[in-house]
Amino acid sequence: MRIAPPIVHAIFPSLIISLGQHKRNDMKSTDNTNTRSGPKTDLLPNLTRELANMDSCIRCGLCHSVCPTYQETHLEEESPRGRIAMAKALTEGHIEFSHDLIVHEESCLMCDACTEICPAGFNMETLGLALRTDFRAQNKSTHRINRLLLLPLIKLKLLRTIAKSLHTFQKLGLIEFFKKSQISKLFGAQQLEKLLPSINDSFLLGDGQKWEVPSSKGQITIATGCVMGVAFPNVHRAEIRLLNAMGYSVTAPPQGCCGAVHAHNGFTKDAQEMARSQIDAFNQTEGPILVDASGCTAHLKNYPVILRDDPVYFEQAEHFSKRVVDATEFFAPLVKDLPLKKLPGKIAYQDACHLANLQKIREQPRQILNAIPGIQLEEMTDPTMCCGSAGIYNILEPEMARNLGRRKATSVKETGATIVVTTNPGCQLQLESHLADEQVQVIHILELLDKAYMYDSNNNSDTASA
Repeated sequence: MRIAPPIVHAIFPSLIISLGQHKRNDMKSTDNTNTRSGPKTDLLPNLTRELANMDSCIRCGLCHSVCPTYQETHLEEESPRGRIAMAKALTEGHIEFSHDLIVHEESCLMCDACTEICPAGFNMETLGLALRTDFRAQNKSTHRINRLLLLPLIKLKLLRTIAKSLHTFQKLGLIEFFKKSQISKLFGAQQLEKLLPSINDSFLLGDGQKWEVPSSKGQITIATGCVMGVAFPNVHRAEIRLLNAMGYSVTAPPQGCCGAVHAHNGFTKDAQEMARSQIDAFNQTEGPILVDASGCTAHLKNYPVILRDDPVYFEQAEHFSKRVVDATEFFAPLVKDLPLKKLPGKIAYQDACHLANLQKIREQPRQILNAIPGIQLEEMTDPTMCCGSAGIYNILEPEMARNLGRRKATSVKETGATIVVTTNPGCQLQLESHLADEQVQVIHILELLDKAYMYDSNNNSDTASA
């Protein structure tokens, strides 16, 4: 049931259960009062807009071979073809809202594997965004609750405060204490420990910082995001060190969350406002906007879709999206000329869905890894199958996410790799939770490249330590 972000779900499971019941009751009242026979163009404006996209499905079933939820359940309603059929029937008035309908539609990970393989050009990303936007509009009371729970991603000062509290919580060993106590079930400490990253208090959130180098080749602007800045700041620091060593000056303007989580959970108005804020922030800079979280990269590139009805920001969104570059795109063509030391070992690479499927970036990460001396890249059997993270999916749909996580962990172990590399924080957390007992290290690709780079002794490799 999609009703809360991870921290609340982990700490207050009883609250989540009650909210889930509230959602079911609320939707029942919606069924009785707000639906009617015939096309629902007034109730479902975003889905109505997607009718041509839905009509493009030729029902060939090719998507079944790549859909994670269908592969796990073998249920038609858990396949892209089934979800398209249900969404179309709902929009045209042939079926009504129901709890089961929402469960099946929202169990989609929006990994876009179906979009990538579809011979007819169907796009699940736009349909998924439309579905969830219209579902939230028909379920307003739960919409307000969810919006409040996602507030830390809008208010980064609040996110910073929460992260500092979690750092203290972890530092004092309170999670381990709760695990050993009888109240661990009440507070969900075991789940919290598995899903939360190890947080330190050395955050890196964009606030106008600059990392200059003499005789700069140019300026690179970095997106520090929200979760990346508080949970994975060392990835940002690795990125900055590499850019400085290669002769680029770096800046991180005051900025916020890209809005991907809000958009993918149906909070479109919030996502649009966050997109406008990001565009305004980066309008003050020049040059490429480098992003080291592939899910964020995909969403930032998608701003023209998010703001397509905004007469003021649409053209700005198009210009902005053309500046956005995934870190693997940037470093791949340059890596062959970098001074890299030997890092022996077998490595597996996990294709993040929104990098491989939405951005069609597959070879660039492998190009980076193959350029590092000593590395033996071992391909997984199914490297592009979703790991089950999908933003906050592994909290909201824990059973399906666990099954997919186990499948991915098995694929990693079969390669014999001791390190698995990814490009997205959600994938990293999901893989770590399922490989914790396997002595397999999970690392972001930029941190690995940073380890391999032979920094000049005259170059301060701690440039990004602040």
